Amino acid sequence: KNTYGNDVVNKNTYRWWFSAGGFKKDEFSLKDERRTESKMLKKLNSEQLQVAIDESPTCLTRELSKTFHVSRHMTIYREMKRPKGKISKTGKWVLHDLSEINKQQRVICCLSPRSRELQAPFLNRIITNSDKKWILYNKIRTVVQSQFHDRDNSGLHMRKIILCVWRDLKGIVYYELMGDDQTIKSEVYCHQLARLKAV
Repeated sequence: KNTYGNDVVNKNTYRWWFSAGGFKKDEFSLKDERRTESKMLKKLNSEQLQVAIDESPTCLTRELSKTFHVSRHMTIYREMKRPKGKISKTGKWVLHDLSEINKQQRVICCLSPRSRELQAPFLNRIITNSDKKWILYNKIRTVVQSQFHDRDNSGLHMRKIILCVWRDLKGIVYYELMGDDQTIKSEVYCHQLARLKAV
């Protein structure tokens, strides 16, 4: 590119010209051939493809390419995206553009918690156990030692406890400290909820 400028064809194009473009087959015609994808699209029956996807929306493009004898699965993907407006999301073919009914349903779903909160407030009644935090601490002991005695290495590692915090909309409602030998299980949560109810 330094010699010929930016208009030079890249290495991959040269390789394609030599292998798939015909130079290897001794075909030196300069006429543009139709792309293989357009040939595949002629073979592909669009209505049958639509029926196949409607019957099983979880089918893969590779499976459909084998069913319809199309060598490249991306051809199926592009064909479904063009006129039908379908796209594969979470392993299922769905409409890419939302219909008016879908838009209205989404608006209703977004507005219903807000309208419910205005009629009968519920957000201030929700209590969550959102925070579980390890707190490191160390008990510092000052002991006069002789420099000739061996050092006690038992206090080298920091000790830790778990802080469990229960909160609501206004702030912290209840908290509890647990030792590092305790693990948080469902029974611990049940006991904490019982103590929280008593508060």
